[in-house]
Parts: sequence; structure tokens; C-alpha cells
Amino acid sequence: MRSAMNKDFLREIRNTRSRFLSILILVALSVAFLSGLKATAPDMKHTGDDYADSLHLADIQVLSNLGLTDGDLAALLAREEVESGEAVYVIDAYAASDNADLVAKVYSLTDCDINNVVLREGRMPQRTDECVVEEMLLDQLDIELGDSITLTPSEQMEDALRHERFKVVGTIRSPVYFSVERGTSALGAGTVKAYLYLPKDAFSLDYYTAINLRVKGAAELTAFYEEYDDSVDAVIDALEPLGDERAALRHDELVDEATEKLDDAQQKLDDAKAEADEELGKAERELADARKELDDGWQEYRDGAQELADAKIEVADAYIELQDGEQEYADGVEELRDGAEKYEDGKKKYEDGLAEYQDGLAELESARRKLEDGEAEYQEGKDAFDAFAEDYLLQASGCASADELGRALVKEGSSGEVHTRVDAALNALRAQITQLRSTVKQLDELEQLAALYAQLGDASTEETLLAQQAQVDAALAQIDAGLAAQGMTRQSARETLRQLEASEEDIPQDANAVKTSYQQLVSARAELDDGWEQYYDGRKELRSAEQELEDAETELADALIELRDGEQELRDARRELDDGWREYYDGLDEIADAETELADALVELRDGEQEYADGYQE
Repeated sequence: MRSAMNKDFLREIRNTRSRFLSILILVALSVAFLSGLKATAPDMKHTGDDYADSLHLADIQVLSNLGLTDGDLAALLAREEVESGEAVYVIDAYAASDNADLVAKVYSLTDCDINNVVLREGRMPQRTDECVVEEMLLDQLDIELGDSITLTPSEQMEDALRHERFKVVGTIRSPVYFSVERGTSALGAGTVKAYLYLPKDAFSLDYYTAINLRVKGAAELTAFYEEYDDSVDAVIDALEPLGDERAALRHDELVDEATEKLDDAQQKLDDAKAEADEELGKAERELADARKELDDGWQEYRDGAQELADAKIEVADAYIELQDGEQEYADGVEELRDGAEKYEDGKKKYEDGLAEYQDGLAELESARRKLEDGEAEYQEGKDAFDAFAEDYLLQASGCASADELGRALVKEGSSGEVHTRVDAALNALRAQITQLRSTVKQLDELEQLAALYAQLGDASTEETLLAQQAQVDAALAQIDAGLAAQGMTRQSARETLRQLEASEEDIPQDANAVKTSYQQLVSARAELDDGWEQYYDGRKELRSAEQELEDAETELADALIELRDGEQELRDARRELDDGWREYYDGLDEIADAETELADALVELRDGEQEYADGYQE
């Protein structure tokens, strides 16, 4: 039966493997978490104990309403249960900055390695007006290191500190506080918000407010356990009889001090009575002298009052003059502002005119360059037309110049004599090109054959080859004769053909084309002449504008000089007015001082009269 159960159990695990693993992991995590929780509390206690031991946290703090003395500390240190101890100052005070205030616990820094603090930032105090604070206090008072705070103790402890303001030079952490709670106080709302530490010399008390003790053997025990609490409580119980004894001694000591002070006061009173009897005789003489001084003082007071009245009249007159001067200055400022606006308007117009002049100058220069380019283009076309006419048309047309030829073509109709001659000359030129091209082609072929026959003729004696060579030579001689009749050689013929072919595309189709070319040249010449005329007109206008700009520039320079002179005058006037106002206010201050002096003198005189009356009554 158990075997069947185990098989069923294993079968269930195999069928729900993922769920089984999930449950297994959850159980493992729960066990680990519970183990961590059980181990955390002891670890935290040991950590806290190590922290307290490293800073030598006191095991017992002794307090007394009557204050504590060095004798109390010596009596406590004499007990064998006490390992070490230190008398310290601990008070409550208001801590204030420029932004906030709070109730703080104020401690004196240790001298005996008890309740040591940990410096977190900055440095420890080196002067009696310096302090270190916990970091939370900086945030609460909205201050930083280097700022100062004001400490105000309660009325009962108002003389406890040597200074009122303390400079924060560092931040610390104290072992006295393990949590964010800072305890209670009789000040303010009853809650302490932060703590800080001062050097012992910063306190002016003639008694201590607390004594911190460390118990023998307590450091070896772990705090937060009953064993430590029982050990410390046993020492506290053992010290209670000593506390009652020391409290009675402190009470008697204070009573003895008070009695001694009363006896001293009674002796001083007796001495004062004896002195009073001796001084009565002097008092009558002093009263007579006082009466004379009072009468002289009243006379001086009346003279001062008259001088003050005269000074007020002078200051009032000076005020009226200054007001008039301020009005004149304001009018001058307005006038200068108007002048400045006019100057700026003139300057703007000048700058606009200068820009327009420069634009016009640039446009004129561009037009000149275009005209020069047009002249060059026109001259190139004119030279080409003249050269073509001179080379091929003038002789045939019977005209003396290219211009005469062009005018004749324009004047005549298409059937005119010059038109006919020009057409014939152009046709003859084209025919010449054709003829020269054929002749040069034939000449090239014959010269190639002649060169070939020359290479073969020296080695060959065949009659046929010699006959063919003779025919080529004869053909070449015939071509040379024809070229000679035209005044050309083979070389010049080839050169003439090359030149004609280079300009063949530019040869006019007929006389009308020549006429059109001439008319275009005439039109271009007219446009260029118009352009040059406009150019020179523009130059005249620019010279006129340039003169106007020079005049405007001179006017602006004069206006600027006037403005600067006006500004200087206003500065001088402002300086005089400021000096006058300064003297005026100095006069007011002198009057105020005189009034104060007179008022003080009046008070002194009245006090003197009262003192005189009191002295007389005495």
C-alpha cells in the first residue's frame, strides 16, 4: 500500500512538474527570508553596540537642578564602579538663521574621549564662536557651511554662552542619537529639532549641567540586552546615595554664597551713608555751579535756534534755485534729444544717399564695362566685315570702302547694280573655293603618285611605268601653270583654300545677307552711341549727387560738433546741479543734525533743570 502511494506521489510530481518546482522554490524562499529575519535583530544590536563602543558612548548621564561642580565629578570618579567621566555643558536654545529658526540641543565638545562625535564634512571648531552641527540642521535652517546662526538660550540660561552668533564650520554625527527623534524641551513647542556642539570655552557658566560616566566592564557587554541594562542599573542604584549627599552639599554651598553677598551689601550700605553725610556740603556748592551752567546752556540753545532758523531759510532758497536749474536742465535735455533725432534723421538720409550713390556708381561701372565689351564686339564685327568686303567685294562692286558698299546696298533694291555685282562676286568666291578644293585634291593625288613613281623609277626600266610617270609630271606642270596664271603656287593655293574653308560658314549667302550684316553693324553702332550718351549723362548726375553728399557730410559733421558741445554743456550743468543738490542735502543733514543737537540740548537742559530741582530737593 505504501509503495502504491509513493508511485502515485511520484506520478503526480511528474504530471505537475512546473507547479511542484514553483511550490518548492516558494518554500525555500520563505525559509531563507525567515532565517534572515531571525538573524537581523542580533546583527543590528551588535552593529549598534560596536558603533557606540567606537565613539565611547556614556553609560550614565548625571543631572542636577542646582548644577554640577568639579567636586561632584571627583566624587563620582572616586567610585570603583566608574571607569571614566567628564563634566559637560548641555542646554536648550533657539537656533535661528536668516531663513528659519528651531529649538536645538547645544552640547559642549568632549575633552575626555566620551561621547565622541564623527566629523562628516568641514572641520572641528578652532574658536569659541565656531560650531559643528548635524546635517539635518543645515536643511532645516536652509544654510550651508560657512554661514552663521544665532543661539538664544532660555531666560534662566541667558548668560550661558559667551557669544550670540556662531559660524558653522563642519557637520558631525553624535552617538547620543540613534534615531531621528531629538527629545523634548521646555522651549517653543516642546520638541527638539536638531543638535549642535560648541567648544567648552564657548560656555560662560560657573557650573556644569551634566556629567557623563562610563561604567567599568560595560564596554565588554552588548547594549540592548538585559545583561547590559542590569549592569548599568546596578551602578545607578549604588550612586543614588552619593547623589543625595552631593545635592545637600551643593545646596549649602549656594546658601553660604548668598549669605556672604548679603553681608557685603550691608557693609556697602553703611559706607554709603557715611559718604552721603560728607557729600551734603559739596552738594550745595555743586547746585550753584549747576544753576550757572544751566543759564549758559539756555542762552546757547536760543542762539542755536536762531542760527537754525536762518539756515532753513537759506536751504529753502537753494531748493528753489535747484528746482529752476532742474527745469532748465530738462529743457536742455529735450532740446538735445530733438537735435540728436534730427542728426540721426540727417545721418540716415546721408547713408541712404551714399548707398544709392554707391549703387549708381556700381551700375554705371557695370554699364561702362558692358559698353566697352560691346565696342570690342562691334569692332571685331566691323573689322571682319571691312576685311571681307575689301578682300572679295569692293573691286567687284566698284565701291571704294566697305561703308560705301553697305550704304549702296541699303539704298538700292534687290535688283540694283551693286546687288548684282555682289551676288556675282559671292558666287565667284564660292566657285573659287570649289575650284581650289578640286585643284588641291587633284594636286595631292598627283604628288602622291609622283612620289611613288620617284621611289620606283630609279630601280625600274619598264616603259609603261616611265610613261605613267611622265603623264603625272605633265599633269602637275599643267596645274602649276594654271595656278601661276592666278598668281599662286601649290603652297599658296593650299593656304588660300585653308583660309577660305575656315571662314566658309561666315561667307554671306547673297547681297541681302551682306546688307543685313551692315545694317546690324549700323544698329549696333547707334545703340553703343546711345549707351555712351546715357553713360556720360549718368556720370554728370553722379557728380552732382557726390557734391550733394559732400555738402550733407559737412552739415552732419557740424551738427555732430554742436551735439557734442551740447552734451558737454549738459554734463557741466548736471555736475553743477549734482553739486548743488549735494550741498542742499548736506545742508539738510546739517539742519537735521542741528535740530537733533538742539533737541538733545533741550532734553539735557530739561534733565538738568529736573536734576537741579531734584538736587535742590535733596
